[in-house]
Parts: sequence; C-alpha cells; structure tokens
Amino acid sequence: MMNTIRVIAIALPVVLLMACGGGGGGTAAVTPTTPAPMTMMPPGTDDPMNPGTNDPNTPPTNMPPTVVLPGYVITDLPRARTRVGSNAPTSMTETQIVSTIQTRATAADTFEFSDFSGTPSVDITCSNTNKTCSGSVPDADTLTFSLAGIDDLSLVDDTGLVGFDSNTQAVMMEHGVTMIQSEAAAGQNDGTHLTFQSYGGWLTDSVFGVEILGVTENGATTNRFASFSFGKASGSNPAATAVWDGSLSGTNTNGHFIHGDAEIAYNRTSGNISVGFTNIYNLNTNNQINSFNWSGIPLNNGVFRSNDNTIQGNIYGTNHREIGGIFNQNGIIGAFGGRVQ
Repeated sequence: MMNTIRVIAIALPVVLLMACGGGGGGTAAVTPTTPAPMTMMPPGTDDPMNPGTNDPNTPPTNMPPTVVLPGYVITDLPRARTRVGSNAPTSMTETQIVSTIQTRATAADTFEFSDFSGTPSVDITCSNTNKTCSGSVPDADTLTFSLAGIDDLSLVDDTGLVGFDSNTQAVMMEHGVTMIQSEAAAGQNDGTHLTFQSYGGWLTDSVFGVEILGVTENGATTNRFASFSFGKASGSNPAATAVWDGSLSGTNTNGHFIHGDAEIAYNRTSGNISVGFTNIYNLNTNNQINSFNWSGIPLNNGVFRSNDNTIQGNIYGTNHREIGGIFNQNGIIGAFGGRVQ
C-alpha cells in the first residue's frame, strides 16, 4: 500500500515502519477531525502531444481521490494560550516558517526519533559533514535521509502523491520557544487517503515536535504517532550546574495534541539530569494532565537517556544554551526543548 509514498526526513521512518507492517504499538484506530471535503485536482499539461488537457470541458483522466485537510487539532487557540500561559506569536508567513526550520535543520548534526509505539531509537546517527543520517528503527528497513532536506514540521515530500495540500502556522510563544502546528493531506491513485498533523517548536539551535499520520483505506482510518528532536549537539557537559526552561509537545492515542512546561536541570556534582513537566493540558479537551518527572539520568558528552528508555535527549548549541529530546510516558508520546537560564 505505502510503497509509492516517498516522505523525507522525519516522516520517512514513519512510512517505512508502516510499509514493513511494524511499529503499530497496539494503538487504536481513531477518526481524526474531518471538516468539509476539499477535492484537489492535479494541474493539466500543455504537452502538444496531449492536446485539450487544459480544456475545462475535457473530463480529466486518472482523477485523484478526494483529499481532506484534517483541520488544526488546536481548535481554540485563545483558550489554549490562556490555559498554558503563553503568548500569541509574531505573525509569520508559511514561507518564513519553512525557511526558519530549514536553517536549523541544515546546521543540525543530531537526530532523535521515536517510533509509533513511542519507543526511542538510538540507532540513528548523523554525519557532521554532509548532514546525512542513517540507521534503523525497530521493524523497519535501514533509513538514510538528509537533515538539510527538511521543509517544515509536516516534513512531507509530495512526490508520488496526488491532490497534495498543506498549511503551517505559528500558534504560541513561551520560554523563547515558538510553537508551530502543521497539517497536510494527500492521496494515492489506489484510493488511500493520507493526513499529516504536526505540533512542535523551535529554538535557536534545535527543533522538536510530534507527528500524527492518518491512513484511510477501504473506509477504515488508522493513526500512527511519532516524536522527534534535532539540532546542533554540544558534544560536552556544562562546566557548572545549569537549568533550562522550555515547552513540551505531545500526542495521545486519541490524536489529541498535548502542551506543557518543561524544566530540565543538570547537577554538576552528581553528573545527572532531572526533567520535570508541569502545567500540562490536552489542547483538544482543555483538560489538565498531572505533572510527571524523571531524576538521576546520567549526562555523558551532552547526551542523556533514562534506564527505562522512556526519555532521551541532547544538549544543543554554543555554551550549552539549549536542550531537547523525546519521551514516552503516562500515555503521551512527546518531545521537548528548552533554553538555559
């Protein structure tokens, strides 16, 4: 089913996992928010050997399936901002957002990825010289992709897809983190309908977020989930105790986006990292979620990972000024990023 789709960068492992029939993690099939259908038609051609294809009276051949943008999961932004105590971001065009993320991706040399079940993968490594990442994800083929090829948080290459449409916007700002949400929809000629929804944020040296990939085939919809964090790794531990404040983005198996505050602290004496998530809300239902945390995670050369494999991450940037990572805890698959205080 999925072997005609080519999705770059972060979405690439998602598609490979599906193609290989693995990584489902027992997640339940859910139905995403569905606004009024929007039918997308591929443009005609001016090929002189195929006249009349731009004639509106000529019935098109090989019509794509109806494609529906999933609609932003965060449907009431003013209420969401009030709940989490964030501000409206400076107005940005989609082109500006894409350019900003591309700049950080081009400079990045470290990539963290969590598969659909939320299990972190430690097998993806990136070259500092050509930004090429390679490795494997459980139940999937070997991956090879370029960080420099990342376009936006939807991270979708529309080659091989029909009726492709997308939209991206900045939605919140807090702790120096700009939060972005992105949606895209596309079809395949076999009638499969795909939706991509993303929620995440960027700092100066790093980007983090979560993705929901919805696949509708033969009337049944299945959602798959993933989280990611990438940036320019520091490669070393801070010389003194440090604290980073930031935000988290997450999703649950209902396809709801989660937002909260993140505080990460490094104790120079013990050499350990602690991570705490507070002020957490489901941005669909507006329900508050209990805080949770980790402690005693060893930090080695700017990299940390808990013994139970529920959280991992990196320190990013000059002078250890940022931190980020991915997690799977309390029914939430998520990612986070923060700036040093």
